[in-house]
Amino acid sequence: TWFIACVTHDRQPVLAGNYELLIESLRRYSRSMPFDLIAYVVLPNHFHLLLTATMTTPDKIMQKVKLSFSRRL
Repeated sequence: TWFIACVTHDRQPVLAGNYELLIESLRRYSRSMPFDLIAYVVLPNHFHLLLTATMTTPDKIMQKVKLSFSRRL
């Protein structure tokens, strides 16, 4: 189980109106990678995740999720 905290570039409030895109990206990759998203908190300039995975690593999960979110933004 991992606790992950991620901050936006220069702490810009990018997530304020776009948190749905982040959650959709998390759900999309939780089905394909797979991992279990236990809990999350999304704030305007950062987010926290609690997740477990046995078939992949947190860095690979975050790479996919952040890339997906950025492209859709």
